[in-house]
Amino acid sequence: MRSNTSTLSAFPADLGAPWLYSAQLHDITLAMKKLTIIIEKTKDMYSAFAENMEGIYGGGNTIQEAKESINTSINLYEKHNNLKPQEYEITYKVITTAHQ
Repeated sequence: MRSNTSTLSAFPADLGAPWLYSAQLHDITLAMKKLTIIIEKTKDMYSAFAENMEGIYGGGNTIQEAKESINTSINLYEKHNNLKPQEYEITYKVITTAHQ
């Protein structure tokens, strides 16, 4: 298993003043600052998901494509959940042994 850390910056539309956010949305935003992404080699591709945040999934033919897919998934998650832009610390855990 191999892992590395990188940072992603997402830029969805600004929601306005912070006092407009519900406590629940604020808690979700804070919880997403550190993400652990599992990238696993399957028989046909690399699948990826956020270990510590439901709703973040991706995949691709290469590890790089899986990472790019996860970045897109994070941006879409923020956009569709009306979350403010923020920086993320992302730790990737890559599992290269295929399931039989």
